[in-house]
Amino acid sequence: MGLDGETLQYFIEDSLDNMRGIEKKILALEAWGGDYIDDELVNDVLRVVHSIERGANSMELKNIKELANWMGNILNLIHNKNMAPNPYVISVLSDSADVLNGLIKNADSSSEADISEILEKLKSTAKIAKKPRVIVADDQNFFRTMIKKMLISMDCEVVGEATNGDEAVELFLKEAPDLLLLDIHMPGKNGDKALEEIIESSPDARVIILTSIGDSAIVAKCLKLGALNYILKGTTRENMKIMIERSLRKILE
Repeated sequence: MGLDGETLQYFIEDSLDNMRGIEKKILALEAWGGDYIDDELVNDVLRVVHSIERGANSMELKNIKELANWMGNILNLIHNKNMAPNPYVISVLSDSADVLNGLIKNADSSSEADISEILEKLKSTAKIAKKPRVIVADDQNFFRTMIKKMLISMDCEVVGEATNGDEAVELFLKEAPDLLLLDIHMPGKNGDKALEEIIESSPDARVIILTSIGDSAIVAKCLKLGALNYILKGTTRENMKIMIERSLRKILE
């Protein structure tokens, strides 16, 4: 093995060693959420991608260099509090780490690999740099408060609360949120009627229905109208959080 081959092999071994545990650290960033971010954790991941970027640059491994550079851009946005480590951002970083790991393992042919899809995800993510905006519509104050606290812990911005269907329609049309959590049973105009008006005015509206056991017919109607999904109000908070996170990932993709 010549000098270039030895240098490449050292880069591969050193980079793979640095990459061990990086996905765990990326996923840990989401756990902090809210306004506080563990700077040390972000810096740990940044050091790894910057080191890989510098090594790739010196050996003209263009794909590894570019992917590490864009991962660094997203991490810098998080570090500078210009981007929240919400579920979608973390999933993009995690996917990028997987691709980067694969490129490093096959560094000698990495520049021929097609990484356009993951690069596009990183570039579009960099343009978002904002918290998902959500409205909560439910007539029960304790339930709205619980959902609001959950959304804030997920680094969402709650831009409005409604206690009936008419308020929900008015708020949605005024704020144009990324997501509306809409209870079916409310005073005056019920959730299904409110959803009809919202979809008629905004066909691309993203709505999750909040419902109780026994509302299957109304839920089916709402899903047919265009609701993304439904959440049973009697389910655990953890299940609610998982379902909201899944919907947000689809919305922000």
